[in-house]
Amino acid sequence: MLSFARVGAVLLVALLATSTRVQAQTQASADPRPIKKIALLQVEEQERIGARTIIPGGGAIWQMVFPDQTERVTAAFAPNPPPLGTALTDAVEASLRSAGYEVVRLRPAREDRHKHLKSYAGIQTDAQAILDMSSPGAGFYRPSNTLAFRPLLAVRTKLVATEGGRTIYQGYLQFNLQHEPDAPGYHQYKVEGIEELEADPAHAKASLLAMAPLLAAEVAKTVNEKNRPFDPAKASREASSDPDATRSDDRSAN
Repeated sequence: MLSFARVGAVLLVALLATSTRVQAQTQASADPRPIKKIALLQVEEQERIGARTIIPGGGAIWQMVFPDQTERVTAAFAPNPPPLGTALTDAVEASLRSAGYEVVRLRPAREDRHKHLKSYAGIQTDAQAILDMSSPGAGFYRPSNTLAFRPLLAVRTKLVATEGGRTIYQGYLQFNLQHEPDAPGYHQYKVEGIEELEADPAHAKASLLAMAPLLAAEVAKTVNEKNRPFDPAKASREASSDPDATRSDDRSAN
């Protein structure tokens, strides 16, 4: 005959085993994200790298004092341009994978290399969503009260459900060290004027490329926030209040 102590021990082991199975089942089904796999569309490379002074209020006189120096910067990078499109796509893929997504890379033909596709019907993929990214601009910016330029990289993002083509999210993100004194590289990646950039384009190139993982982390964070079961009523409310929903797709950082 089993003693009460032995019966109690057997029951305790059984309860713990049951509790462990229930907890494991709960954890396995706790992830509410409908999107597990994302088709990531390649960001095209930049033909021009901007360099502008941010002038409050603008005006013709200010434009004469601080002219657009994009042509000089683009020429300085011409022998060895920074592969910003590839760097940003690589960084977003790495960030998405770190967040637990399966990612497949695609490079469709674009009507405009710096805009989203007009249709996703022709994309063949088993992913639940397509992440379309395009970079409207990259370059160096400074306020008019300093000679130091700091890098900026911008990206338009559009997350589309593969089945049905519903837009899950559409927005504009940029990372600009101009106003981020606590960000990594704020002092390391500044450029003290166009002459320094022209004299050392490798340093300027590294500063632009350093923006890619910082911006990619924001893209992955946004995707994760938007990845939830579809609620038509909530989606309608968000669309009416989200400025990104009505922002022109022609917005440019250059």
